[in-house]
Amino acid sequence: MLERDGPKSYNSQLKKAGDWFYKQKDYSKAVAFYRQCGNTGDLVKGLSFMYNHNSEYASIEDTLTIIHTYVTDDIVKSHLFLLEPLAWAAYVEGRPEEMAEFLDRYYRQFPKIVLQTPQSAITRYSLLCMDYRESMKDVTRTMKKLTFIKGAKITSPSISQNLPFFHRSFRDLSEYALDTEENLLLWTKTIGVLLLEESGTLIDSIRAGLAYEQGNLAAAHEFALSACAKRKDSFAPEIQFCSFM
Repeated sequence: MLERDGPKSYNSQLKKAGDWFYKQKDYSKAVAFYRQCGNTGDLVKGLSFMYNHNSEYASIEDTLTIIHTYVTDDIVKSHLFLLEPLAWAAYVEGRPEEMAEFLDRYYRQFPKIVLQTPQSAITRYSLLCMDYRESMKDVTRTMKKLTFIKGAKITSPSISQNLPFFHRSFRDLSEYALDTEENLLLWTKTIGVLLLEESGTLIDSIRAGLAYEQGNLAAAHEFALSACAKRKDSFAPEIQFCSFM
């Protein structure tokens, strides 16, 4: 068959192999076969899993390898949503200046990106939380102006990298110390709309962290118990870990 049909049949077989690995959620192999096909559309299909960075689909290491190997400047020009995984990779690898450049490019192109790929209305949430140049209060105020899909599932290879309440080195909880309830209400109306039930556990975790930092151990303990009581087995592992901590 390959001898009869030549390159066309060969590329068809490569595409079938890529499709098979894609269905198996083995994206590193899928994108490798798609690139061999020479079809940019198939390659972008293989890269589309990075909308969510879901650890069920690829490890952080595999995802970074895929980004560095396959997300080229030419592909990004035609598929602007790929600025998002580039910014994420720069963040994970500790390149904050480069991350900021990717974020700014993404923000400028956002109207076009969201038309091409509506899912980007959700992933912008993660980018806002990664942007160290804005306080979380500013992030929630910005999110209030955006349109999100209620109940849309947010996933990440490590939610703790995108939700700052798990890493104080990333975001400082002290900014919630003033006007706490007002700011937490805004948080609930923005980020909480996306996280649904998980939001209750996180809110109590934030309250526990604030009380702890203020030296009110009794209140911190009560909030921590409340966070644990609201936790469900279906919650993301990082959120469950957060409530235990």
